[in-house]
Amino acid sequence: MSQNSSGTQSPGSGDAPVSDEGGLPKNWKEAIPALLASRMGILQIEAKDALDVTVRKLMFSGVLAFCLIAAWMLLTAGLIGLISVYFHIAWYFAAFLLGGVHLLIACFMRLVVKRSKNIESFPITREEFEKDREWLNQLKNRSSSHN
Repeated sequence: MSQNSSGTQSPGSGDAPVSDEGGLPKNWKEAIPALLASRMGILQIEAKDALDVTVRKLMFSGVLAFCLIAAWMLLTAGLIGLISVYFHIAWYFAAFLLGGVHLLIACFMRLVVKRSKNIESFPITREEFEKDREWLNQLKNRSSSHN
């Protein structure tokens, strides 16, 4: 059981919440407030971390997207001119050709994204909620068997 310097259990340590007397709660109804406070603490910490990571990724993604779009537009314009001069065709035919190539690439990338693996958010909170569910069921079964 994880304890802080005052000797009391720290919230979110993964162990069952304790009552004021230092022992396990008598029934599941007494344990719910401490359990919820503990889990809300974990949820708040993970939410703040997730927000920080998301904001940082969005900032870098915005700069990256701008640079990639600018480079793509300039390279596409140059390639259209190069194709039309080299093959002696009108520039708009080269533009349609390049647009078709981009459409094929976009369709391929859509399939790749659709098949990519999803990463679950809040893994620690989910694990703790599962432990809590099992623990509360044990308390509930214990209190109902004493009645």
